[in-house]
Amino acid sequence: MRGLGIVSLIFGIVGVLFCWFGVGIVPAVLAIVFGLAACFNPTSRGIAAMGLILGLIGGIVSAGVAYGLVYVGRHPAVALERGQEWLDDFVEKETFLKQYSGEVIEKARRKASVPSLLIISPRTYMELLINELKKHPEEYPTKVEE
Repeated sequence: MRGLGIVSLIFGIVGVLFCWFGVGIVPAVLAIVFGLAACFNPTSRGIAAMGLILGLIGGIVSAGVAYGLVYVGRHPAVALERGQEWLDDFVEKETFLKQYSGEVIEKARRKASVPSLLIISPRTYMELLINELKKHPEEYPTKVEE
């Protein structure tokens, strides 16, 4: 009478193997259902528990992968492209800020009332500084080019 426990274990293994593709949710749910049903049979409790645990792991990971595929980026290339755009934007802002000395940056930070980095993200910090520097360019001299 170990049939349900073995079925649960098999579906749990399949669920974990396919969870990385976002489609392991179906075998994971089946592993959970068969594992719960087999837990009432004393001869298959150990196998059923393993199937149940693997089903839970496969279901959670599969749901996370599916969420990532649907909401974060439909394709890894899209996510890479978005990351590259963000990086290019960051490098452009950093290059803009490098033309000013530390004292000028500190003066702009105080005048713009930019809060501490612990409160805002580095990107927002850079945007606030750049806005202040562009708003009053005559107040903030750039470094002397050598």
